[in-house]
Amino acid sequence: MSKSYSLDLADAFQIITMKTGFPSGLHGDSKTIFITCDSDLAKAAVNEGLRVWDCMSEDAP
Repeated sequence: MSKSYSLDLADAFQIITMKTGFPSGLHGDSKTIFITCDSDLAKAAVNEGLRVWDCMSEDAP
Protein backbone atom coordinates (compact mmCIF):
# COMPACT_ATOMS: atom_id res chain seq x y z
CA MET A 1 0.00 0.00 0.00
CA SER A 2 2.85 2.36 0.77
CA LYS A 3 4.21 1.99 -2.76
CA SER A 4 0.78 1.97 -4.45
CA TYR A 5 -0.17 5.39 -3.08
CA SER A 6 3.32 6.84 -2.41
CA LEU A 7 2.61 6.97 1.32
CA ASP A 8 5.10 6.74 4.13
CA LEU A 9 4.83 3.61 6.27
CA ALA A 10 3.10 5.38 9.16
CA ASP A 11 0.29 6.60 6.88
CA ALA A 12 -0.10 3.19 5.25
CA PHE A 13 -0.24 1.61 8.72
CA GLN A 14 -3.07 3.96 9.72
CA ILE A 15 -5.15 2.88 6.72
CA ILE A 16 -4.44 -0.81 7.30
CA THR A 17 -5.40 -0.47 10.97
CA MET A 18 -8.70 1.17 10.03
CA LYS A 19 -9.42 -1.57 7.49
CA THR A 20 -8.52 -4.59 9.62
CA GLY A 21 -8.46 -3.52 13.28
CA PHE A 22 -11.25 -2.81 15.76
CA PRO A 23 -12.82 0.00 13.68
CA SER A 24 -13.37 -2.35 10.72
CA GLY A 25 -16.30 -4.04 12.47
CA LEU A 26 -18.35 -0.86 12.75
CA HIS A 27 -21.05 -0.07 10.16
CA GLY A 28 -23.50 2.66 9.20
CA ASP A 29 -23.40 5.80 11.32
CA SER A 30 -21.11 4.00 13.79
CA LYS A 31 -18.42 3.52 11.15
CA THR A 32 -15.24 5.31 12.18
CA ILE A 33 -14.30 8.45 10.24
CA PHE A 34 -10.67 8.70 9.13
CA ILE A 35 -9.78 12.37 9.68
CA THR A 36 -6.78 13.89 7.93
CA CYS A 37 -5.42 17.20 6.63
CA ASP A 38 -3.40 15.38 3.95
CA SER A 39 -5.34 15.27 0.68
CA ASP A 40 -3.18 12.49 -0.80
CA LEU A 41 -3.73 10.36 2.30
CA ALA A 42 -7.46 11.11 2.13
CA LYS A 43 -7.61 9.95 -1.50
CA ALA A 44 -5.78 6.73 -0.66
CA ALA A 45 -8.10 6.06 2.28
CA VAL A 46 -11.20 6.64 0.12
CA ASN A 47 -9.78 4.31 -2.54
CA GLU A 48 -9.37 1.68 0.19
CA GLY A 49 -13.05 2.01 1.14
CA LEU A 50 -12.76 4.09 4.30
CA ARG A 51 -15.12 6.84 5.41
CA VAL A 52 -12.89 9.94 5.25
CA TRP A 53 -13.03 13.58 6.25
CA ASP A 54 -10.32 15.81 4.75
CA CYS A 55 -10.76 18.57 7.33
CA MET A 56 -8.77 21.11 5.30
CA SER A 57 -11.00 20.97 2.22
CA GLU A 58 -14.38 19.54 3.32
CA ASP A 59 -17.11 20.61 5.69
CA ALA A 60 -17.56 18.47 8.80
CA PRO A 61 -19.69 15.38 8.20
